[in-house]
Amino acid sequence: MRSKLLLIRQDKQTIEEQMAPWCKGIRIEGYWGEPVTEEEKQDLIDDYIRDMRDVYEEEVDNPSFEEAYQEHGDIYNENAWRKDENDVWRHWIEWEYNPDGIWDHYVIEKIARKGVVPNINDLDYDDLLLNGEWISVNGKVYDYIKDLSDDAELVSICYHFCLLPNRPIRWPEEISSP
Repeated sequence: MRSKLLLIRQDKQTIEEQMAPWCKGIRIEGYWGEPVTEEEKQDLIDDYIRDMRDVYEEEVDNPSFEEAYQEHGDIYNENAWRKDENDVWRHWIEWEYNPDGIWDHYVIEKIARKGVVPNINDLDYDDLLLNGEWISVNGKVYDYIKDLSDDAELVSICYHFCLLPNRPIRWPEEISSP
């Protein structure tokens, strides 16, 4: 999907620096979810005992949750449960992509000073990036930019986001060349 963005440069930040926080490709640090329930712990233990018996033909007698998770956590849930700073087992949530991400690539179309843009009242964009804030405007931007100085730099950007929610992202290091 293509959209049009008007980026306002009023300081020394580069266009790339201003666009970076909204890149889908930024890896985001995970965060703590809910505590692991006793039922979830027991499900893991049962699964571990079953796998040891059915796959490895070994009998395991009443392992503790921690023993079972140490041996089986990577298979069971890719070690998605971790102890927090209070020694409580919790769900660790990893982001596949930047939750604030809006674009996966963009093209700078035009750069001009506000004072030289003809028909400034008629500028029409989907979004506006002003003072670090991404604003969906879906139309005229004049009310947002009318009070800016004539030296403010207006950058017209066409950005694209083609990934669908819940579709895995292939990071550049995972893409092999032919």
